[in-house]
Amino acid sequence: MKKKNITIFCVIILSIGAKNKLTKINNILNSMSIYYAQLPAFHLNFTYQVQNKTENILQKITGKLWIKKKKYHLQLQDQEIFNNGKTQWIYNKKIQEVTICNPKDVQEDFSPAQFYTLFHSKKYFFKYIKQDKNFMEIQLIPKIKHKTISNIILTINTKNYHLQKWTLYDHEQNIHNFKINQFNAKVSIKDSYFNFICPKNTEKIDLRD
Repeated sequence: MKKKNITIFCVIILSIGAKNKLTKINNILNSMSIYYAQLPAFHLNFTYQVQNKTENILQKITGKLWIKKKKYHLQLQDQEIFNNGKTQWIYNKKIQEVTICNPKDVQEDFSPAQFYTLFHSKKYFFKYIKQDKNFMEIQLIPKIKHKTISNIILTINTKNYHLQKWTLYDHEQNIHNFKINQFNAKVSIKDSYFNFICPKNTEKIDLRD
């Protein structure tokens, strides 16, 4: 009888511990989201690296991102994306081509402007991985099998709630690493910076209705 009571007690303690951990994770994710959402605008430099363990393919690029609420301007080496909330332009510098579409038609699980609200989509379970000093790693797992994403791991600074990096694993054994190198919340960005002015001799592909 005593053994049974001890077992029940241990189960209760473990259950409380697990619940407390989930509450802590939820608080950190919410605090991160609130922090970015209250900023009028911000800018960041990042590194993106993709690796395929099977084929040993490695690609590494750097980029810049300007965000003002739902508006964003993403700058890569050969490509730029402008989104003013009403229209999105994807400009390929190499081939002088721009694709125009409605933002609502762009299905993105990780929108450049809303990367900090991913867990709010109710599409993912979250799971504690580990904590090291001021950083916590949290895993997001799709509730329903996603066509590309296997899981995502976020690394968040638990002191200032900045997202430091995230790693996305897809079903083709590719590992996508995004790391924020520089972050600036003290920027003033004009709305015109999110509009695209088409250069001469640029081919237009308009996908809007």
